Amino acid sequence: MKFAVVALAVLAVLSPLDALKVPASGSGALAKELQELVDLVPVADVLQIVKLYIAQDKEIQHINKAVTSAESKALVKEVEEIPDAIALMQYIQKAGVDIYRIVNALNKSLGLSPIKPSSTLSKITGGGMNGLTTDLWAVVPFPKIQAAIEKKMIESKVFRDFVAELSRQGKLHLAIATNKHLLNLKAEAIKAGIKGQDFVMGYEILLGSHVLISNNIKEDLRDVLAFVPHDEVFEIIKSYMKYDKQIGETVSFINDHKRFLLREMQNIPQMSRIILFLWQNGLDIHNWSEQIRTSWKMAPRFIRSDTNIAAGGLTVMLDKILHTAPLDELHELLRQKVKYSGSFRRFLLMLKSNDFDELCNALQENKVMHHHYFWAQESGLEVTLANELLKDLHVYLTQTLLT
Repeated sequence: MKFAVVALAVLAVLSPLDALKVPASGSGALAKELQELVDLVPVADVLQIVKLYIAQDKEIQHINKAVTSAESKALVKEVEEIPDAIALMQYIQKAGVDIYRIVNALNKSLGLSPIKPSSTLSKITGGGMNGLTTDLWAVVPFPKIQAAIEKKMIESKVFRDFVAELSRQGKLHLAIATNKHLLNLKAEAIKAGIKGQDFVMGYEILLGSHVLISNNIKEDLRDVLAFVPHDEVFEIIKSYMKYDKQIGETVSFINDHKRFLLREMQNIPQMSRIILFLWQNGLDIHNWSEQIRTSWKMAPRFIRSDTNIAAGGLTVMLDKILHTAPLDELHELLRQKVKYSGSFRRFLLMLKSNDFDELCNALQENKVMHHHYFWAQESGLEVTLANELLKDLHVYLTQTLLT
């Protein structure tokens, strides 16, 4: 677990958050209007609040579990098959928003089959739904959104038509409200001590957030990296690179040998399979590689040995990084990821797979890699410690979290 925090801390400074874009279809007219409203919402802050409540609040955890239940999946599929819902999706698609892409992203996150166009803070401040809505309301600029909506009602015909279409969906709203699956979920929530109206509101929020929270490994990784104090970690690493002799020698060794090591790794077939798995599950390996390469080029170089600023090499540097991270909260977040994120579970299972075992064996048996490992040891670098920490990380991810 400890090395997991260190590895994530190093990655944290490389993790920009993409903006949320409304997918367009056809003319894209409605997508453009809605995008201007979406841009007013601090999406990263909203999702972080929702994630924190999922990780720390039992009432929200109950509602989130309901979102991914068999009852919930049946509800979503039945709603998608209601004639009024089909007609509304056709309208939205024609008006310029790719509604099928949005709905299918939700279906994918729930493990449902896709539909096709029809040809006809790190802490939560409150508890339960009251706390969640209070925290969300504090970051979402509702007055600005309301003003933007009123302006669009005056200036945009496509937006006025869209609102009018929504106002005619009384039958659809009634069909959803009286759906047996929703009523069953609501009854279970009431048994668990959650008010019915709170459950319905929480279900709507979490169902809408689910596709953004748990859709791929990239989002899972960013959720975890959000727990890392970037500035503190960067200062620790920078100080050790500039003033600790052992870390300076390690950086120099990497610079001298990295092109040979990378070439060997690229020639290992198992590495290609692991990279393909990560790419298929939403992690842009090329983008991450470029960010790491750029950050490495900009990293400070060794100046002189100064034990008053940095001392103790890799061991002490890692220990200092560990003291900056909230280990208990991070462990709880990862436990919740195991429960609720399909992409994270697939990642852990990949680490237990034959492909990963074969990759590790191939790295150990590779003669070129073995020579470089020996030279690193001869140079006095703490490669044995690094190897043991990687093994501990693997045990934590594949055994501790999954038991």
